[in-house]
Amino acid sequence: MRLKIGSILSESFSRNGSITAFVLFGFMFAVVGALQILFVTDLRILVPIFNILWPPIRILMLLAFLPFFLAYFFVEGLFLHRLRKRNQRTGVLFEIQDVLKVIMIKVGPFVALICLQYLPWVLLGFPPFPGMVGFLMEFLWLFVPIFAISTACSWWFYRNTSSIGLGVIFNALIFAWIAAVVFPF
Repeated sequence: MRLKIGSILSESFSRNGSITAFVLFGFMFAVVGALQILFVTDLRILVPIFNILWPPIRILMLLAFLPFFLAYFFVEGLFLHRLRKRNQRTGVLFEIQDVLKVIMIKVGPFVALICLQYLPWVLLGFPPFPGMVGFLMEFLWLFVPIFAISTACSWWFYRNTSSIGLGVIFNALIFAWIAAVVFPF
């Protein structure tokens, strides 16, 4: 199968899809800001990724991360949605099965690595990967829910629009926001 990236790009991104992605992101960002103001609390206590983009360097970091996440989610959208053979049957159970399959394709390797670290640790009393590798593997469980949610969003957007563009832009904005507020600057 030969891919024509130029035609796929032009088919995938529409003005309405792009505007919808930015509106959804803006709404999510506004809700987080309003909740922080309303409850006079930092939502990072509950969800570490939800933080306003302050100081201003974080806005620049969001813009710097955005191209990389756009490329990543475009390739992911091609792989998980556009090129993957889907079940042609219709119905709620088949759609649930399809979205769970897509989520497992995405988070399965992370879950496998987590099990590789934690199962021997629980059963035998010692981690198989001590040191820095083990330390980094202990944080993988934080990525699983984020990846599962982003994959479910992109699946739903693709299901309703038959295009990967809306999911690509929305997820890229969310992940650029996450990266901009999580990394210490």
